[in-house]
Amino acid sequence: NIKYLNLMSTEELEASVEAYTYPDEFAACDGSAELVTGAKIGQQPRKMFALSYQTKIGSDLNPDLGYKIHIIYGCMASPSEKSHDTVNDSPEAMTFSWDITTTPIDVSGFKPTASIEIDSTKTDPTKLAALEAVLYGTEGAASALPLPSEILELLGFTVTFSTDGGSTVDPITGVSSGATIEEPTDPTKDNYTFDGWYSDAGLTEAWVFATDTVTSDITLYAKWVSA
Repeated sequence: NIKYLNLMSTEELEASVEAYTYPDEFAACDGSAELVTGAKIGQQPRKMFALSYQTKIGSDLNPDLGYKIHIIYGCMASPSEKSHDTVNDSPEAMTFSWDITTTPIDVSGFKPTASIEIDSTKTDPTKLAALEAVLYGTEGAASALPLPSEILELLGFTVTFSTDGGSTVDPITGVSSGATIEEPTDPTKDNYTFDGWYSDAGLTEAWVFATDTVTSDITLYAKWVSA
């Protein structure tokens, strides 16, 4: 009569989508295929897709605090309702609806997931603008749905290295919150010996690569000792 273990399965992300219309490209995700020009058939193999949408963040005092971008991966859609009304004196627009199931995708360093949520109130505005340029496109580039690794590269923290006149050390980008980083190759400087990296310009707080974690954009400073 002793409880030894709790087993919890990974939750599954499911959703429903309702719309008045949809782009032609979605027909393949809806299980439709073009038999000939102007004629489509249903009950065909469905194509997996991904989608993105926004929700607003607000309060009673400020209804426009910001927004969240939601990205859903590995979606499969099955029509839940397609109804048609006969012509009458008060016609209403017909809606389409689908039940959505998802298949999680790999995320380096984490368990697989089917969703990512980006909070505009907590994300660096410059980095968020770079992500939205990819997500929604620009005048010179088409829109694209970035994978988690690409989002991390755009929104992740950056560690820069100040060598105080020594050889250049490339910055480390796309660092996730709370992660450690690999120690770079030691820089060199004429007539000096490298003596480690420090998290402050005063060189009082040594950075321990095995245990110190990154929680924001930071600069590490090289310490030199006269040879």
